[in-house]
Order: sequence, then structure tokens, then C-alpha cells
Amino acid sequence: MKKIVLACILGALTMFIWGALSWVVLPWHKMTMHSFSNEDAVSAAIKSGNATNGMYSIPGRSTDPNLMEAKHKQGPIAMISYQAEGSDMMNPMFFLKGILLDILIMFVAVSMMSKISWSLATYGNRVKFMMMIGVIIGLTARIGDMIYMNMPMDFSIIFAIDEVITWTLAGLVVARFIKPVMKTA
Repeated sequence: MKKIVLACILGALTMFIWGALSWVVLPWHKMTMHSFSNEDAVSAAIKSGNATNGMYSIPGRSTDPNLMEAKHKQGPIAMISYQAEGSDMMNPMFFLKGILLDILIMFVAVSMMSKISWSLATYGNRVKFMMMIGVIIGLTARIGDMIYMNMPMDFSIIFAIDEVITWTLAGLVVARFIKPVMKTA
């Protein structure tokens, strides 16, 4: 159990550190995120809608499918995650919640790996197992968002690649601790 806990914590720390490097040091996320040239006007227009915190779409949902179809064809199309009140960019709670989530995610992944460790006899196979989790997430979540939520291709592909790298790096760490347990009859 001690090795599982250590693997979870170190795997989560690896994910967290890579996430920081990926977002702060590498330019790829910034290259796919754009700003409005008239950001203050767009922000004021959104605020004037008196929206409460939540997810919004343009065109908005309507009971009239013909109206929705017409607005969808006309454009623009947008998904907006809206928070009315401001916050600190580097709020410590943001990072605390992130590392706690990473630990929970690693606990699930390490638990899965430990249940089938007998079939992952080599270090390389255990790393590949973790990498494949990243591939699954990248395809279902990130590429899925591109297909179903109209997320831009460059944005989605960078996120998918980032998922694979994240899980591969975590796998390099976790695979050192989770060793094969031979099945008993």
C-alpha cells in the first residue's frame, strides 16, 4: 500500500509539474488561445446580459429548432465559460485543487495498473499502459471536443498531445513503483 500511495503522489506531482511547464514555459497553448481586439467591448456586452456563472453558447438554446438552425448557419458560434466575479490569476486554491485532482486521478490509474500488473511485466509495458490512458483521454475528450463542441483543430490537437505527454511522464514515474504481482491459482 505504501508503494501505491507513493506512486500516486509522485505521479500526481509529475503531472502537475509538466502542466506548469506546458502552460508557462512552452508557447503551444498560447499559440492556440486568441484575444479579441476589442476585448473590453466584448466583455461589457457579456456583462450586460446579466449572466450568472456557467457555460453559455452562441447561438443559445431555443425551443424553436428552425431558429437555432438559422442562427447556427449565420454565426458566430461560441462556447463561453463565464465567471462574473474576478479572481487572482495565481490563486493558491487553483493549484491546491489541481494537485488534489491529480492525486485522485493517479489513485484511479495506479489502482487499475496494480490490478493488472501481472500482465504488465516490464517497465516499458507499464509506461505504455499509462501512455494509453493519455491517448484515450486525448481522443475522447480533446478530439471529441473538436468534433462535438466546435473547438478549433489546433487547440484540440495541442491539448490531446499534451495529455499523452502528461500521462507518459507520469507513467515513467509510476511504473517504477508498481511491479508485477503474479496471479495465483
